[in-house]
Amino acid sequence: MPYPHMPSSGHPPAANPDQRFKYVCTGTETDTFNVPLPSARANTNYIAVVSLLFGSSSSQYLCNAPPTGYTTTQIQVIAGAAPAAGDVLGIVITDIA
Repeated sequence: MPYPHMPSSGHPPAANPDQRFKYVCTGTETDTFNVPLPSARANTNYIAVVSLLFGSSSSQYLCNAPPTGYTTTQIQVIAGAAPAAGDVLGIVITDIA
């Protein structure tokens, strides 16, 4: 069964493929910060999902990327706490119809 955001061929749209990447926190981020996208998007018609992949023993928090923070070159991340240096976020960006 194909994913609902992909055409029946099973491939993302060629004009704006899905983006999957990791962001390593520097420790200077506050609980709300911007993450640059690996490449610019054609528009802001996408969904961004952010998850803490690896955090220090004191860094366990939830992350959200609200659509109001989307641009074609970055997303805004709202975390339950300020990330520590070295925390790794996994980010997936998927086009929506």
